[in-house]
Amino acid sequence: MKPLTLPTSLLAFAVLATAPFLPAQDVIVTPLMWVNRDPPDQLPVMHETSLPEFPRALRNTTDFGWVTMEFFLNDKGQSLGEIHAATLPGYLEAATPFLTSVKFDPGRRDGLTVDTRVRCALVFNPASAAPDTPDATPRLLGARPATDPNLPRPTDGAAPKARIVWATVSLDAHAKFVSLQGAPPELTPILEKSARGWKFAPARRAGQPVAADVRVPFILFPPSNGAPPGIPIPRVVSQVYPQYPYALRASGLRGEVLVDFTVDKSGRVTNAFVVRTLNPAFDEPALEAVRQWKFEPGRSNGVPVPVHMQVPVVFQLPDLHDGGDSGVTIERKGKPDSLPPEYRYDVAPKPRSRMVPVYPYALLHDGTSGSATIQFLVGENGHVLLADVLKTTNLEFGAALLATVEHFEFDPALRAGKPTRTVLSYEFEFEPGATDLVSKDDAALLTLERKHPDRIVAADKLDEPLKPMSRPPAAFPLSLVGKVQKGSAVVEFLIDEDGRARLPRIAKASDAAFGYAAVQAVAAWRFEEPKSGKKSVVVRMQAPFEFKAPATPPPAPKAAAQSEPAHSSP
Repeated sequence: MKPLTLPTSLLAFAVLATAPFLPAQDVIVTPLMWVNRDPPDQLPVMHETSLPEFPRALRNTTDFGWVTMEFFLNDKGQSLGEIHAATLPGYLEAATPFLTSVKFDPGRRDGLTVDTRVRCALVFNPASAAPDTPDATPRLLGARPATDPNLPRPTDGAAPKARIVWATVSLDAHAKFVSLQGAPPELTPILEKSARGWKFAPARRAGQPVAADVRVPFILFPPSNGAPPGIPIPRVVSQVYPQYPYALRASGLRGEVLVDFTVDKSGRVTNAFVVRTLNPAFDEPALEAVRQWKFEPGRSNGVPVPVHMQVPVVFQLPDLHDGGDSGVTIERKGKPDSLPPEYRYDVAPKPRSRMVPVYPYALLHDGTSGSATIQFLVGENGHVLLADVLKTTNLEFGAALLATVEHFEFDPALRAGKPTRTVLSYEFEFEPGATDLVSKDDAALLTLERKHPDRIVAADKLDEPLKPMSRPPAAFPLSLVGKVQKGSAVVEFLIDEDGRARLPRIAKASDAAFGYAAVQAVAAWRFEEPKSGKKSVVVRMQAPFEFKAPATPPPAPKAAAQSEPAHSSP
């Protein structure tokens, strides 16, 4: 049986409400809804904290924003898992502190506490929809996600991804659904059915309700985005909470690391790796904590099965002011109005996820320093759509940095409160002595290779075959999407005495971009301690990679080379 794919959060909890709609400035939380059949006699009860503030960067918007949350609560009211999505990342970010503080009383059936699966939404209404003004646009009071049967179901090791689709909904003077326009034809029946279940307060003119058209963002999931009937998700038995890195305490930075892992048939965490991070300094503490968690495994027809999960792990010092989300800043180079019109913005993009590039091995070995600058286009969804080397002191530095930047993520730039594309540049200095780029352990192994290569053991000399603990996959290079359909690479690397992959380098590749993508992946791999003669040793390894182009490549954006970029600095 294939592992169940389920995106879930164990540290970021849910927003639920059983009371009527709760207005708080421009934010409301909708009533709790039961998801599965056979609802309990009594739904869970939320112990509510204060609602989040409307995101400052979005206060000029004229559109609704909302966050959908689906929660799996056990018979003790503990959150075991979560599926969530937001119409814009800024709304989910604003909701996070509120979500992490919510507690629940469990649902009940026949007087006994039971597991429950429930859903609600957090709605951010624009100022134009204020409830206490004589003239107002429609106010959104309740929304739920829709299912798009054409979205690909998640495969092993991947979480289902939501799609955001905008359409115009016509409402009568009683705020009842009339019609829907502007949606893709294949989605119109799905969105019409969904919109009929939404709740609105009517638009007003001179204090009287009137008919109105309103632009609405829909959230669509692929089919079966949660646990199918009969397969309970794993129950938490014990959790080790991550330690805030001591070296970062003075900064007070807030960190969030999305960790992907599988709970195996015995309830152990396996193959834990980082999917997304804003500050890589938090990655290892997050992984160390998650790897120690214990579960009662998920079951199908009473038989334990492996279950795939994803968890956002949040780091924040309670006694220090939040010094920023990562230490990554976006500084404007020139003025936004100097950009071509299609790339201008009112609010700059905000980094959500970044990587540290892998120092090209040959250049590190020779002690060569240098720099590279990448120019890239960020789309309305915050993903990098197009990237190219703007300048570099060495082709290898440029290729290594390009492999990193292609996987950056942002809260998108905003123009008139709406997401827009824009162009950024990222400059990076490669210095062999930079400890955030080349650790002391890396430097020690480099010296070992130079002076005592005989102390490095071959894999066939180990007491037991290497056992992987974490092997995140390599991503198909964005620069090759639409150009080739497949490729390959072989990466050579060392595994240190603690089982961490070190000093990856390209042994061969059908295209250099595949090699750098594979190197970036291997840099995050980890194994159980390698031993020879019952002693921990350093091992030399090679790993082959096969790449296949994504089924649906992203639409080709306009070239951005003539625009003046904003500047992103670490």
